Amino acid sequence: MSSTFYLGERGGARVLAYGDASTQIDTDFQASLETWDLTPAGESGSVYFRSIEVTGYAAAGYNIGITPIVDGNALSEQTFSGVGTGEFEAQAFIANRGHRCACIVRTIARTGDIDLHNVQLSYWPVRSTP
Repeated sequence: MSSTFYLGERGGARVLAYGDASTQIDTDFQASLETWDLTPAGESGSVYFRSIEVTGYAAAGYNIGITPIVDGNALSEQTFSGVGTGEFEAQAFIANRGHRCACIVRTIARTGDIDLHNVQLSYWPVRSTP
């Protein structure tokens, strides 16, 4: 029986198997993040979902898409872009009623490095269940 020893990179996001040859072929990576479902009024409750706010830091601009998912159904993707370096905020409006909500945040084009700080849901509870 043989075992494999894995090494994690401190300054990056790679995990390497010790003894295996590896080559990094590019540094132009795209990202896609899907959140877990949030049920603010319980599994059987009813909520009016208003918007999803995404905040972060962009170096040399950003170009992202936010896709709200209400009760498992993906709504239309809303795109946001900006130039320069600094903090950014993008707000995708939902205006939909349901039980649970999630979202997909993805980079559309790489203009620079992006750090996501927070993905927050704005909602109004209609009926709560225990």
